[in-house]
Amino acid sequence: MSAVDPSNAAQNSTAEAEGADRSASLSSSRCGPPSRRTWRLGWQAVAAGYLLVLTLLLVHPDAFALFGMGAKSVEKQVDVTVPGMLQHFTAYVLLGILLSVGFAGPRFTPMSILLFALLHGATTESIQAFVPNRTADWWDLLANTSGAMLSVACCWWLRGGLWRRLPQAGICVLLACSWGCSSGDPSGGQQSQRETAPAADATAPAAPKPLPPAARFVRPVAWMGEGQWIKVETHCHTKFSDGAHTIEEVVAKASEHGCDAVAITDHIDCLDREDIPGYLAAIDLARRQFPGLLVLVGLEWNIPPSGGDDHATVLFPATMADAATLVEFCEQFDDYSREEHDAALTTRGLDWLEDRVGADGVHAVVSLNHPTRKFFDSEEVYDFFIELAGPSQMLVGFSGAPGHQAGRVNGAYDGKSSTVDRWDPVVRTGDTWDRLLQSGRDVWAALAPCDFHRHGGDEWGDYWPGEFSETWVFVPERSPAGVLRGLKAGTCFASHGGIVREAELSVDIEGLDRPAHAGEAVEVPAGTKVRIHFAAQVPQQDLFGEPNRIDEVEFITVDEAGAESYSITPAGGADIAADHEVLVGAGALAIRVRGRRRIEDGPDLMFYTNPVRVTTAAKSEK
Repeated sequence: MSAVDPSNAAQNSTAEAEGADRSASLSSSRCGPPSRRTWRLGWQAVAAGYLLVLTLLLVHPDAFALFGMGAKSVEKQVDVTVPGMLQHFTAYVLLGILLSVGFAGPRFTPMSILLFALLHGATTESIQAFVPNRTADWWDLLANTSGAMLSVACCWWLRGGLWRRLPQAGICVLLACSWGCSSGDPSGGQQSQRETAPAADATAPAAPKPLPPAARFVRPVAWMGEGQWIKVETHCHTKFSDGAHTIEEVVAKASEHGCDAVAITDHIDCLDREDIPGYLAAIDLARRQFPGLLVLVGLEWNIPPSGGDDHATVLFPATMADAATLVEFCEQFDDYSREEHDAALTTRGLDWLEDRVGADGVHAVVSLNHPTRKFFDSEEVYDFFIELAGPSQMLVGFSGAPGHQAGRVNGAYDGKSSTVDRWDPVVRTGDTWDRLLQSGRDVWAALAPCDFHRHGGDEWGDYWPGEFSETWVFVPERSPAGVLRGLKAGTCFASHGGIVREAELSVDIEGLDRPAHAGEAVEVPAGTKVRIHFAAQVPQQDLFGEPNRIDEVEFITVDEAGAESYSITPAGGADIAADHEVLVGAGALAIRVRGRRRIEDGPDLMFYTNPVRVTTAAKSEK
């Protein structure tokens, strides 16, 4: 028998013991609770899934519908139940906890986890500025940051024994949520009011918080979508006053140059009582000679108290255009030959017109002509217009572009002011038109009458009606009453040179059954994002046969802070389809569009639309 080495025996005994321990460990790992690594992988998967869901909720325009939770009304319901800041705060508290539990360790320090959460919050909040129906907000970013910092700090404090200190962690999270609730909405929502309100009767049911008011039309145009565009000339003179041509000649040229309607508007002071029946008879004869053209009766009114310096066009409904009505208006309210000039006479004249309605239910339409021609500064027109219009709604606006476009001095602005690209300076961005819109007045300035007196290129020379200046009106029907309704409603655009056709400004707003168009007014909740759309046909040639294009389109928005312009460059030679988004603040917003074809030696050829008005709903009582 061989002897056994004691040292070998000891080594064998030790190896057998270690093998038994490994077997026991393996058996325990197979049948016992999961290892620390398995738990860690599970938490990492939960954190990654939560991060994905949170990102989609923050950057998708309709996240609740994306997750199969129905329409946006669900999102609104959540907003009513939980203040917006608290939603963000709680979401990032949870994100910080999940990231800390799943990833904190030698490779991912608490500081790196915190930086990742802060970067995620800042990035998603920035993206919301470009997502429809979402709005970037500094208060939400503050809530994201606060939630992430608090949760990561708590987990860092508990990192030595996280599982043994879950109760403390839960208390920290509850305290954090309580802080978020007490902070509430920085705008002063219902949550902050509960702190100071007296205790309610416990037996009385709590009144539900009203939902934000939906978008609605305040001033819809009844024929929108069913009307038609017609070309209208609103201001012409003949031999009955200081014009050089007969009514028949003027109407013939208007028809030749594509007008669908033309208004004869001779000076009141040149028409004696005995002249008016002959004036109306000549207009009636022209109607019979040109049955395809609508011929309206009008007058150019010398507005008090300026004697004969300031003028307005008055267009009469067909059933009011009789000799007795015109004579009475002339004798009572024209200011040309009066010894005393009283500004109150303008108010009485507008009231007189407002009290008289045609048989078809249509009022006369009054607009101020060449607004800045007698002023040193277009800003003076603001006070002048306010004083003239008074409380009446009869003065609908002014001629954005004056007549006399063929003369040596454009618009005959040969004294104190001058035109800008053939248009009165009042229509410039931020000028008198925008100031009036900012004040809440609906003023239409997309009017480009020819103010025709004589054809030619002398100092006061004019183009024929429809030859260069164009006003297009969207009307309910092709009739004199339809023209007046369209002018009154502001469903117009105007241009020079025939550079655009069917120029349509519209505003798409969630909750409306159709877009709002020029001349209409809508009401929306504050903070609503609206999409502005502009479309127009661009003829290949202008009215003079020259190659045509549009070089620039400007979206002009006017709110309490002032006017802003956003420009785009359309594709050359193509019809225009352009969009722009704006956020409606706490006050009213007016939106209009203008565009231009640049002329090398100037002036440019321009077009203008009338505005769409967007107002905000009155805040609900808490």
